[in-house]
Amino acid sequence: MGSGPNAADLVNGEIKGCATNFDKKVVYFGVNWGVERSAMIFAMDPVTADRTLISGEDSNNATGLYSKGTGPAFDTILDMGLGKDGFLYVFIDSVPEFTDLTDKLFGRSIYRVNITTGDRELWWNDREEAFWGANCAGPNAFLDLY
Repeated sequence: MGSGPNAADLVNGEIKGCATNFDKKVVYFGVNWGVERSAMIFAMDPVTADRTLISGEDSNNATGLYSKGTGPAFDTILDMGLGKDGFLYVFIDSVPEFTDLTDKLFGRSIYRVNITTGDRELWWNDREEAFWGANCAGPNAFLDLY
């Protein structure tokens, strides 16, 4: 059903994480795929099942590899949530530009994703001291996003 990006059409495609915007009647899905990790987020209309690339990398036979948004590429998406501010907060397994396991930016991270432009920014990382408290003011900071 529907048209647009499809996890089933990708090598090792798997859906990981979703977020729903009930006001706009749209569901966002995270998709991991490829032999070397690639990932994307697409929006789906729950009535028509049509899908639109929001951020990250997709590939299909007609256009090949294409991406949307700027900023660090997604690695393995684990989960995501829609913030009160209208941004998606995407929990990932690592930062792909840093493959050295001793690097402080390798580990679990949260990206803040602009749904309109697809732009991604590293919002929090579990190995970088500068991120530990900078974006998480108080014990309920993550809860306050939702």
